[in-house]
Amino acid sequence: MDFSTFSDCQMYERCREIGTLILKYRNQFLGMLPEVERRKLYRKYGMHSVYEFAARLAGVSRETVEEVLRVNEHLKETPKLQEKLQSGEVGWSKLQVVSSLVRPENEDMWLEKVVMMPKSALQTYVHELKLQKVNSEAEFPAGWENKAENSSTVSDRETLSFSVSRRTAARIRVFQQQLEKKFRRPLTLGEVMEEFLKLAEAQKKPVSARVPGKSSQKSECVTRHIPAEIRRKIQEKYKGVCGFPNCNKPADIWHHTERFSLRREHNPDTIVPLCEPHERIAHTSLIAHEDQAPEFWKVLMEPDMEHPKYEIDRVVQKYRMPATMVA
Repeated sequence: MDFSTFSDCQMYERCREIGTLILKYRNQFLGMLPEVERRKLYRKYGMHSVYEFAARLAGVSRETVEEVLRVNEHLKETPKLQEKLQSGEVGWSKLQVVSSLVRPENEDMWLEKVVMMPKSALQTYVHELKLQKVNSEAEFPAGWENKAENSSTVSDRETLSFSVSRRTAARIRVFQQQLEKKFRRPLTLGEVMEEFLKLAEAQKKPVSARVPGKSSQKSECVTRHIPAEIRRKIQEKYKGVCGFPNCNKPADIWHHTERFSLRREHNPDTIVPLCEPHERIAHTSLIAHEDQAPEFWKVLMEPDMEHPKYEIDRVVQKYRMPATMVA
């Protein structure tokens, strides 16, 4: 093939296609090594160890083989994740990030995350979870890895006291009973109020976007392009750094916390510049208090599937799936 006749675009696409295939088949080869070791297959072909087998057939280093075998051992009680490793569908280095946290009872939760999230976002997500555990004023319960983080922790709760009519109290109790039937567990009044507010927010109609300096602008005329004046304000506020708490990485993506698809406007108060890993976490619906200032943000163990942004984020994830399937 005469590559000199290729345009730059054609050359890039060809390199990208071949690179993707190399990664795909490398993951599949590495995923087979635990079974090669179990069978001692290398002995049948005059080799002394699985390390020699991997080096001869695919140029894989001893260190990589050791890590693959170690990850496979960590996943022996979580067969779904182990299958992802052995089939090569998910790279070993991605599974290594979560291998010390997975348990049989939380396998499905981690399975979704390793499939949906790229390695950099997964590493950042695990780091944020561990950081929250260390910084939390209240000790996490045993088995915290498989429990969803509540949208409010003990340290940021307030007590409200108010009176309502008997009719309103009765309606609240009926609503509480309906929710308890849905969730199959008792709920506090605080949790009932949180669910009520989520329901109310979900029923809000998108507000027509207004661009500064223009008195009337229909929402359908607003494009995804953020006006220069708004970008300047956001840049001044965040100084080009990711807006997630305690992250000092350069901001790569302008993130609409209210989702542009739901509210077609460019409000500088609801646009936060994020690094790519934190933006990927945001689009898995795993940031609590996202409607508040970033200093109140925390990562969640499970997304809020009742929130309108959840469906939008699922579409974004599916669109990005080909890239995230690579380790």
